[in-house]
Amino acid sequence: MRVLQLPYNHGYGAALRVGIEQANGELIARFDADGEHRAQDLAAMVQRMRDERLGAVLGARQASVSGSRFLGKLLIRMFAVILGLGYVRDFNCGLRVFQRDVMHRFVLLLPSGYSASTTSTFLTIRLNIPFAFQQIILRPRLGVSKVRMADGFRTFVTVLRIASLLHPFRLFGTLAALLGAMGAIYSLIIVLVNGQGLPTLGGADANWCAADWRDRYISRSAQHVPLAAQLCGWSVAAGTEDGRA
Repeated sequence: MRVLQLPYNHGYGAALRVGIEQANGELIARFDADGEHRAQDLAAMVQRMRDERLGAVLGARQASVSGSRFLGKLLIRMFAVILGLGYVRDFNCGLRVFQRDVMHRFVLLLPSGYSASTTSTFLTIRLNIPFAFQQIILRPRLGVSKVRMADGFRTFVTVLRIASLLHPFRLFGTLAALLGAMGAIYSLIIVLVNGQGLPTLGGADANWCAADWRDRYISRSAQHVPLAAQLCGWSVAAGTEDGRA
């Protein structure tokens, strides 16, 4: 066993990247050090990977004991499905094992924070890597979890980044369709409630600006007509020709 010690706290994902880059075995396993995971579960996952010739086996825990955390994970799952990333039973369990060549396909995309687990899960799915979820049993945690509400928000951002990387058309196409639908509903309300036609760009303000620009242009043009007429040898009255000077 070789222990790697970093000079300072780089973050959860950064520590994983260092360990993955230094690993030289056939398989790369992740095992959190908070006492929750069991070695027998990891052994079963490795055996399943070899029996079924999988690229990865991801641990799947029971429902979170925290109501707020369970709700947040449920919202992230629904969000991922909408963005085309698929439904995931447990997207950030710390117990998982990968084939070494599989992990090296996306190790550089892992963020430095806690969302590294979420990123590796969705990338495994969208890169069509053969994988399976393995039900595991958790033991009581040693210490207190450092995951905070802000980490949940970062997970949302991570899901958005992955979707923009793997499904840009679906992400931005859905956003464009939503904005278009909002515009259509607004136009329909204007037609039905106010009895007006479809609003143009800028509505009444745009029409006022156009009329104001027209009046100013005509006024300025009229000021320059006498001078232009004198230079050309013509006399102008009331905006029409009078004859030559």
